[in-house]
Amino acid sequence: MDLTPATREEMAQVLRGATADRRVVDVRGGGLHAHRGWPFTPNDVIHTGGLCRVVDHLPDDMTITV
Repeated sequence: MDLTPATREEMAQVLRGATADRRVVDVRGGGLHAHRGWPFTPNDVIHTGGLCRVVDHLPDDMTITV
């Protein structure tokens, strides 16, 4: 299932549900690196495009808080 939460609360709810149901999730930004790393088949793909506010960005750590 493709999901696009619009708020932190929606993202948390989606992740809580996936965890409770033991579903495999793939969290994607733009999808540029979607096929890199260890291959797996997700039950859900969570697109972060609905989260449009950058709070913090640490390029050296390759992390972003939205």
